[in-house]
Amino acid sequence: MARLFMRAAGMMIAVGQGIDVATTKAALASGREELNPLVRLGMAELGSLWWLPKAALAGFILVYVFSKRAPPPTPRVVALAAIALAISAIVIANNLVQLANS
Repeated sequence: MARLFMRAAGMMIAVGQGIDVATTKAALASGREELNPLVRLGMAELGSLWWLPKAALAGFILVYVFSKRAPPPTPRVVALAAIALAISAIVIANNLVQLANS
């Protein structure tokens, strides 16, 4: 059951990264600023390819959770995945609020 949760969480995190990138681009186009200092650094260093680290992270997560070599997740890993999902949801919600207020 934990492995199934991790696969579902991995898919949701990867989709969430895509939604985050799309809503961030829309917010930036409407004159908003990026609040995350790490993403701002990526934007400064990578320019229009700032989203590549997010895509790479999503790809790594998907490869890992669907790998047959990955060990069964521990309760701590499951809890961390749940926290990552919650943070991703908060980030996306914040982006949507910014878009609604622009």
